[in-house]
Amino acid sequence: MTNLGYRSIGKLWLPDKTLKELPKELEEDLKEWEQELDNVWSFEDWKWYEGYESVAKWEEFFSHCRENKLQFDWMRIGEDMDDVYSENEGVFFISREIHTDTWLDLKTGEKV
Repeated sequence: MTNLGYRSIGKLWLPDKTLKELPKELEEDLKEWEQELDNVWSFEDWKWYEGYESVAKWEEFFSHCRENKLQFDWMRIGEDMDDVYSENEGVFFISREIHTDTWLDLKTGEKV
């Protein structure tokens, strides 16, 4: 099966102690992601598939963090409504909202 076009968004928090353990090759990923706050990065359009080398390296790092009781916060949301992964210390939370797009006149149903 070929995965085409499926993308995830996500956020990552690594406190200084955990950041010191980050492998060099993963530092390159952080340089591509947006740093929102101190020690907080976000990404969009990331292909997060099992079997991808970069994904395997991140999962290995997260295992290392768990085994060594290093703090981190990680959330990833895929395109499907049920594709949400969270492993966190409470830094991030997901908020669901429903928005109204006004490309239609809401009284007549005609395009504006």
